[in-house]
Amino acid sequence: MKTTGFLNGNPKIEKMKFSKGQIQIVMNDRRVIFCPLDSFPGIKKLSLKERKKYSNLAGFGIMFENSDEVYHLSDFLGLHNTQGL
Repeated sequence: MKTTGFLNGNPKIEKMKFSKGQIQIVMNDRRVIFCPLDSFPGIKKLSLKERKKYSNLAGFGIMFENSDEVYHLSDFLGLHNTQGL
């Protein structure tokens, strides 16, 4: 049985960071996913201060205090089939 890689467990969002033009999603398994802010116009229009005011939805999504949009982990990973999440 293969025990290397990221086959065991479900990926979850641990925290988010923002740098110039990017979102950094830090996962519970220590992976860091970098996404361009241009791909998420709803987040891009928030100020840096507003971006820091987010709620982690049990590791499977996030929402921001000043936005009605909810972002699922699959939005950042680009997964179309989310049966395992």
